[in-house]
Amino acid sequence: MKILKVLSVFLILFSISESVLTNSGGAPSGYTGAPGEGNCTNCHSGTVNSGNGSVTISIAGNPSTYVPGQSYDVTVYVRDPLANKFGFQATAVRSSNNQGAGTMSAGSFNQISVSSSGGKSYANHNTSPGIVQFGRRWTFVWTAPAAGSGAVTIYAAGNVTNNDGSTSGDQVYTNNLTINEAVTSTPPVISSSTVTACQGDTIRLQQTTTQSITWFFNGVITSQTGNSFAATQSGNYYAVNANGDSSNHLRLVFNPKPAVPTVTQSGQGVLVSSSSTGNQWYFNGSPIAGSNGPSINITSGGVYWVTTTNSFGCSSTSQPFYSSLGAKGGVSSSPQLYPNPGASPTLDLGTWDKAEVVIWDAQGKVVFRKKLAAGTLVLPDLFAGIYSIEVRFNSVIWKQKWINP
Repeated sequence: MKILKVLSVFLILFSISESVLTNSGGAPSGYTGAPGEGNCTNCHSGTVNSGNGSVTISIAGNPSTYVPGQSYDVTVYVRDPLANKFGFQATAVRSSNNQGAGTMSAGSFNQISVSSSGGKSYANHNTSPGIVQFGRRWTFVWTAPAAGSGAVTIYAAGNVTNNDGSTSGDQVYTNNLTINEAVTSTPPVISSSTVTACQGDTIRLQQTTTQSITWFFNGVITSQTGNSFAATQSGNYYAVNANGDSSNHLRLVFNPKPAVPTVTQSGQGVLVSSSSTGNQWYFNGSPIAGSNGPSINITSGGVYWVTTTNSFGCSSTSQPFYSSLGAKGGVSSSPQLYPNPGASPTLDLGTWDKAEVVIWDAQGKVVFRKKLAAGTLVLPDLFAGIYSIEVRFNSVIWKQKWINP
């Protein structure tokens, strides 16, 4: 009876000793050689990476980057030509702070166990692989961490033994593999408060990202850069970021403006627009209520003009028409000077008569004075400079700067 009890105790101790020495069911977490961790030498003899073997880590397909959240098959290969029994442990950490990165799982692969400790996920061999000459491979599934984790380093430690039942002659190898996070790119989105305008106007386009942007107009690169674009032509606009992602396309339309109307005088107190429709008359800067026809009757001297609007809602405005009450109560057109700037330009008095023309130089000296009836006057050939011209007609004075080149 005593012999049986002693034999039972011996068998239990032998079993425990064998498990401790070979870790045939997988090592405790935290022995991959990652920063802050130990390695297999904590339980086995030998100096790390001093033998004739090695550990290699590979990812199926050899991707240059990982996509956040995607799963990858990772293979750890432990080899040593002098050994015949092998084991491993691997984990993945963020390269920036050595915190756990992603999770390990066995997937459909055999002889893999997984565990977690300290926020890290670990993959181990889960049973003794038996006696195998030269080396052993294990494949497990690593699911990449969330976006923004940055570069990830996978660490692995491998233990090789000579299967002599002790740690004597064991060898430990470590290695690591770093893979960067794939740079995800968000295509820009361009928008505008309007996609229609009138010729001569500007539509400002905006884009939503902070990335470097190249703007395209009708498929051709433009010279404008930055987060906004000043569009002035009808056509197709879009933006492309540095990664080649294209934005949505916007079709902008710049509708034509009507011809610039002219204002002429017809008879006593009647002003006529060159446009037969779409008119709005103004007097001294304010619209004249109800004055939308091709002509108006006026009884007051001042500044008149007309704005013409077409079916697109685009408008053009005439030059100001200066008028004053004539000697007989009518309205007369004001003088005009042309060309200006110009040498010896023509002064057209319009319907003004018995007017006096006075010219001052830049120093305020009178250099020309003449009284004349209605008609035109070619100004004298004076030195280059800036002059002031006055035409005095009854109690009305018309003034104009003249640039003599």
